[in-house]
Amino acid sequence: MNRSALISIRWLIAVAIGFVSAQASHADDADRRAPLVQRLLEPHSGQIDGQSLRIAVQLVGDIGDQPARHLNIWIDRKVNPDTLVSPGNLGPTRFASLEKIAEAVNCKVYPIDNCILFGRPQWVAKLSQELLQTAASAPEQNDPINFRSDTISVYWPDLTTPHDAFEAILSQASTGSNLTHEVVSRSFTQLGLTPDLPHDLWPATSLVEINPLVAATLVAGQFQDLEAKQAEAIKFERCYRFPNVKTQLEKLRQRDPAAKLRLERDGANLLADFDTHRELFSQLLASETKDKANDAAAEKTNEGNPLQRLKNDSRTFTLTVSNKPTGAVLAQLFSTAKVDYEFAPTANPELTNLISFEAKDQTLWQLVHLIAKKSSLKIQAAEQTLLVLPQRD
Repeated sequence: MNRSALISIRWLIAVAIGFVSAQASHADDADRRAPLVQRLLEPHSGQIDGQSLRIAVQLVGDIGDQPARHLNIWIDRKVNPDTLVSPGNLGPTRFASLEKIAEAVNCKVYPIDNCILFGRPQWVAKLSQELLQTAASAPEQNDPINFRSDTISVYWPDLTTPHDAFEAILSQASTGSNLTHEVVSRSFTQLGLTPDLPHDLWPATSLVEINPLVAATLVAGQFQDLEAKQAEAIKFERCYRFPNVKTQLEKLRQRDPAAKLRLERDGANLLADFDTHRELFSQLLASETKDKANDAAAEKTNEGNPLQRLKNDSRTFTLTVSNKPTGAVLAQLFSTAKVDYEFAPTANPELTNLISFEAKDQTLWQLVHLIAKKSSLKIQAAEQTLLVLPQRD
């Protein structure tokens, strides 16, 4: 039977148009769409036993010859990088690996802008607070540099002093913005950042695509005074743009009942202590990882199930059929869905019945289900083939 000769179908594809939220997403937000978050969610595995902290962090932060996957990891200078760590099995993501390495030396990790802070809990808390406060105040300063969007890549060699590291950042910021060194330096000074820093010798460091204000604050932050404040006393506000942020926050309310939440269209602003922020971010990434794993498992389970593939096809069509054999119309729909099918011999009377109908903006499964109902048929999956049977069977 020439199926194409028996059927005349008019297909109109319905196009779905998505609207981007009018709410701007700033670099200091925690956004699941940000490149840093996507790199932190990348799968990671391995085992570390008795390796130095510096090398352990490098194994996660740098992936072979793929500079686009580089992670800027800023380690607290009061943490000994030569300490031997044995976190055991790493993963399942790069962020989870960093958390396990940090736990091995009683440290915490937390991302700000395009950088992951790694160090003592009170140090990470204080520096996170300062970075967010400085970013919030920068636009009010009428600075010549756009600290919301400008980025630089800066490198300094081994045994660099803090002063030289700061000057390297100033130089790159000046070059990238086509401003004089004096103008950029004055802009930094207005925000309380100066190159007048204690002497020290630092390891070779690469900071890639980082905001110059953030980079300068990182350098100055290595010498912050932590005597007056403890981690649990440090509070700050930050926006989290994740689809499941409300669900994860509910789990943390008992730990920090004083936390204040303000919902936005695509996220939530949280005012809370550092531990609540850190736990929330960790849970959000763990939830994302779990969702991806579940989606992958479901896709693998359904890849050989033609009925599930047909139901998962989200395309919509408008279909007009006039006095066409049921079997021919079903065959065309199955072919469009690219699923194998078989008509049971007992269904021949129903398949030769002529049908007429109009359907607008329907998925393939909705169309198949409509025709099957009209013709007293049922659809079953038999291994990798769809089987069309009469309802009486």
